[in-house]
Amino acid sequence: MPLAYDNAAPPFYSEASRTWAGAQDWTVGGADSLRLFFQGQADNAPETLYVAVEDRAGNVAVATHADPQAVLTTDWQEWVVPFADLTAAGVNLADVTTVYLGLGDRDNPASGGTGQIYVDDIEFGKPLP
Repeated sequence: MPLAYDNAAPPFYSEASRTWAGAQDWTVGGADSLRLFFQGQADNAPETLYVAVEDRAGNVAVATHADPQAVLTTDWQEWVVPFADLTAAGVNLADVTTVYLGLGDRDNPASGGTGQIYVDDIEFGKPLP
């Protein structure tokens, strides 16, 4: 999925979302992490990549990638988000309704740059040993 971002104008963050008609149970089979692959472009402006998860009660947890320069890397990168990072914010991962993927800072928006990333294989489960 290509995801273009332009954070130079309000709301100063860019995101795509997926909302399910019925809540999803991401804890099945003992799943303990969210994993996605992404690829940036060398001419992108650095921006923080984040994933947010919302449960049926409206609780939202945001996990941010540690490196804002990651969106400049042209190789595919794996990003694993431990479920503990999401449940610490009170999200019930057995009752997920929406997942958001974005660039910028949705909690403290500030003017930023532009670019495009590619996202593939958003999944949940257990990392391989």
